[in-house]
Amino acid sequence: MLKNKIKKFYIYLMVTLFPLVFWDFYFDIADAKFVVFVALTFGMLAGFIMCVCMGKDISRDMKAAYETVRSSAPAKWMLLWCGVNILSFCISKYKDTAFPGTGGRDYGLVTVICITIMFIAVSTMELNVKRITDVFVVTSVIVALLAVLNSYGVDFIGFYDGVRMDLRMLYQTTLGHVDICSTFFSMALPVAVVKSVWSDSIKQKCVYSVGSLIIYAGMFGGGCDSGYVVMAAMTILMVICIKDYMRMIHFLILLVLYLWTGFIMICVNKSVETARTMDSISLIVSDIRVVLVGSLAVAVLIIIMYKFKSALKPVLYAVIIMAAVMFFAGFIYFTFINRKMNIGSLENIFRFSDEWGSRRGYVWRVTVEKFKNNPWYNILFGTGPDTLEPVLTPEYGDEMYRRFSAYYDNAHNEYIQYLMTNGIAGLTAYAGLIITCLRYGIKNVKSDKEYMCAFMAVSCYLVQAVININQVITTPLMFLFMAVLISDKSKLQFNVSDGIIIHTKNL
Repeated sequence: MLKNKIKKFYIYLMVTLFPLVFWDFYFDIADAKFVVFVALTFGMLAGFIMCVCMGKDISRDMKAAYETVRSSAPAKWMLLWCGVNILSFCISKYKDTAFPGTGGRDYGLVTVICITIMFIAVSTMELNVKRITDVFVVTSVIVALLAVLNSYGVDFIGFYDGVRMDLRMLYQTTLGHVDICSTFFSMALPVAVVKSVWSDSIKQKCVYSVGSLIIYAGMFGGGCDSGYVVMAAMTILMVICIKDYMRMIHFLILLVLYLWTGFIMICVNKSVETARTMDSISLIVSDIRVVLVGSLAVAVLIIIMYKFKSALKPVLYAVIIMAAVMFFAGFIYFTFINRKMNIGSLENIFRFSDEWGSRRGYVWRVTVEKFKNNPWYNILFGTGPDTLEPVLTPEYGDEMYRRFSAYYDNAHNEYIQYLMTNGIAGLTAYAGLIITCLRYGIKNVKSDKEYMCAFMAVSCYLVQAVININQVITTPLMFLFMAVLISDKSKLQFNVSDGIIIHTKNL
């Protein structure tokens, strides 16, 4: 059907053109993505409406579409979330910001409406998930290669023309800020890893493994701390999901290769004058001692796997649980019990303060304080989509600039951001959408491993969202993968053939 062809064409443009498109280099990459996303989404909608109007029985076609959406619990949660955003916009004092969104983020009501249209269109159709994720991996490799070159100061496209030298380390590839690049790679890397681990062909395993190494290099070159959160989340999820010990060996070998990739990049970094300064975490994980110890540990695990195939899972679970317990115990102790003890570079990990997480602690604290003091209707429905900047700046702007020489226009935590801008109702609707999609997605993964790519992309994004920002550059891609995740073969669909509405299962 023409309608499905239009939607499929839209999906492929979103995983190819959208991540790569830019104009005027780094000066308005977010605006470029915003315009392209809106144009593609409303273009798809216009084509879909045109196809419906050309049908012989419009009323039946519309009724079938309504029944399809009504039968989908995730679609209901998505419409509820969109409805809360619309209500939040209507009661907002900052409509001029809430409609397009804050400049450089562009995540206002327009983007939310486009995301809703995209989600419902994609989630209610039959998809070739393997082809979509294959194309996304190819695009991600291109983006990552540009990121690696940028990390060494190589800029043959001219992104850095006109950008101050001291600001260049904050931007890379066709995505802009390194935080946003890391968010993109938080979806791209898990997709490539899943394809590498679950492929049965040796040739495909090699191709996807090389692709994942390039994507990791792009993430590592950006030096963003959220990248390591993604690595931890991906490792835990892979340990839980992998059942075959040979696939587990493959994954463990990939982790070792990532360590050596970071070590090689640091060595090159030291010999290139134009290379960006690496952050402390990157320096730690690429230290030759850490690399050698990690390689040795993986070698021991592989030997154990060969000898005691069924014993590895409990060991890995025990290691993960112990690491989590140690982390939270250290965090609680140094944050609430012993705040005076000097713990050096670990301060930014185990002791929550205004400086924690590159000053995320500060913006989280003031955002929650401001939320508590909001009128009841703003507590319930928020201050309007993407309106944190006009909410915080009047009261905290001078303090921000005095302490940090910067203004914060986003909470750097998507859940706190939604709490402020969409209220309790909006955050609840968003949580309902996530839980429902993951629940449906887990069922799909059990029946078709190709859906594991979308599941891992969404899950890793949601984890790194705790310390990152929602914006028009990568957040729509997460919703796209969430829609792909639930577009399973048991969902009620509708087709129009010779003017007759046929309710059927996906073939």
